[in-house]
Amino acid sequence: MGPYYDQAKDESGYYLDAWITGNNFKSSVSGQDIAETNYNLSGVVVSVELGLDTPLRIRPPAL
Repeated sequence: MGPYYDQAKDESGYYLDAWITGNNFKSSVSGQDIAETNYNLSGVVVSVELGLDTPLRIRPPAL
C-alpha cells in the first residue's frame, strides 16, 4: 500500500499510510555438549500511520 492524501493534487492535508510484511526462517543450533536442535521462526508486522502534512516554511511568491 502507498500513502493516501486528503488533498491528492499537492499531497497535503491529512494522510494515511499502511504496510504489512511477513517472514519465515528455518534454522538450527548445535554446541559442544548440546544436541542439534532445529526450529522455525515466522512473524508478521503491520504498520498504520495517520498524520497531518504541515509545511515548516511558506515561501513568498516569486517576483
